[in-house]
Amino acid sequence: MDILLFVLFAGLQLVLAGLGVYVSLKPQPPEYHRRLIVVFILLAFLAIIVGVFQQERAGHEQAKLEAQLTAINNGNKQISSKIDSFIPKNEPTRVIASGSPIPTVVEVTKPKGSISKRASTTPPANNNEDQQVIDQLKGIIASQKPWGMTQDQLVTLSKAMSAYASQEDRGDLITAMMNDPDSQRFGNQLVGAFKASGWQLTGSGINLAIFSGTPKGIIVVLNSQQANPPGLQEFVGILKSAGIQITGEVDTNEPSNKFRIIVGARPD
Repeated sequence: MDILLFVLFAGLQLVLAGLGVYVSLKPQPPEYHRRLIVVFILLAFLAIIVGVFQQERAGHEQAKLEAQLTAINNGNKQISSKIDSFIPKNEPTRVIASGSPIPTVVEVTKPKGSISKRASTTPPANNNEDQQVIDQLKGIIASQKPWGMTQDQLVTLSKAMSAYASQEDRGDLITAMMNDPDSQRFGNQLVGAFKASGWQLTGSGINLAIFSGTPKGIIVVLNSQQANPPGLQEFVGILKSAGIQITGEVDTNEPSNKFRIIVGARPD
């Protein structure tokens, strides 16, 4: 259904754009103006309906996930509250274009087990071919896995962020891509974790937006490179331990004591 909604929404956008280009390049007689206005209004109205329906589906998914997280929190009292063990110390930093340092989460691991044993007994010429096959298989396997976090990882995140919960409305906290089901699914996971920890996120808790480019992975928006809002290090550390790619950008309109989260497309 998510794919169908995406195709329908994209199709309406293309039709609107194409019709606009056609009318601008080939002005129509006055007697056609009323018909064209009706067509434009109808197409725009259909696009709004599709967008609202996408938002409703995202809200239902988020509510379902929130219920699952609440059940896990109530039933699993053995989960450790020592969040420090999940936050690596003295990690290198990745400086974004605007200058805000965000801990990098990209790790390169060496092949283990039978792969390493085979590489040690294979001539160098074939080793390159074997590595190419391995890389292709890894890519296929990765593309088949849902992008996001496991329930245990979400519970850990929820427990860590509960220390920073307040009654302030943070409905602006999480934004996902409107036309990307993976982005919306991961965004709903994060919404469920934050809501279960006591953060006040109004409505469905997730904002859907259309971006001029295609943001990848998780992007944290900060006021400046010196900003260190409460909960930032815990959030970044736990996502790093889950193997989630995370970068950052600076927006001077963002309060210095807050951060926002953009859930982009699945990284390549």
